[in-house]
Amino acid sequence: KASNTEAGDVFGISIALSGDTLAVGASSEGSGATGINGSQTNGPCEVGGGSCFSSGAAYVFTLSSGVWSQQAYIKASNTGAGDWFGASVALSGDLLAVGAQKEASNGTGVDNNSAQADDSALDSGAAYTFTRDSGGVWSQQAYIKPAVSASSLFFGYCTAVSAGSVAVCAPFEKDVPSNATGSVYVFIPSSSP
Repeated sequence: KASNTEAGDVFGISIALSGDTLAVGASSEGSGATGINGSQTNGPCEVGGGSCFSSGAAYVFTLSSGVWSQQAYIKASNTGAGDWFGASVALSGDLLAVGAQKEASNGTGVDNNSAQADDSALDSGAAYTFTRDSGGVWSQQAYIKPAVSASSLFFGYCTAVSAGSVAVCAPFEKDVPSNATGSVYVFIPSSSP
């Protein structure tokens, strides 16, 4: 169970297992925390208050000597109500990808952090990657948006990771204004050829 279990959190909507590490998404979890291991209580998402309903969270658990324990409580760097962070999770070793298919910033590309507060692209979606160091500490590695900014792409609906690369789908991306054909984006480490 989540360390901050509440009715309606949808804990377990997504899961990923890699070795002795388990990642679990809870897309309707509602705390206003940002980053890693912040406050797990419900609270305002923004300065001035407001609901954090369905902002979402991901939880990482590790197995040691036959006992599972929670290692990290993970939130988006730009937590917002209705983002559904944790709707998808993917895990490979020390790399975790988390999708937030209803995140609404108007940014594009990787680490366009200045755009995180501009929520003018409703349901455009985002993905976030996190890495774990040798001491078991998780930190955010990247904030990822699609190449084109548009509402209702649902980028982050699904995520996959392998060998340091991350794949993120945008099932409602359109090739023409009325035709949602969908897309998949693949992101590789900057040190790759």
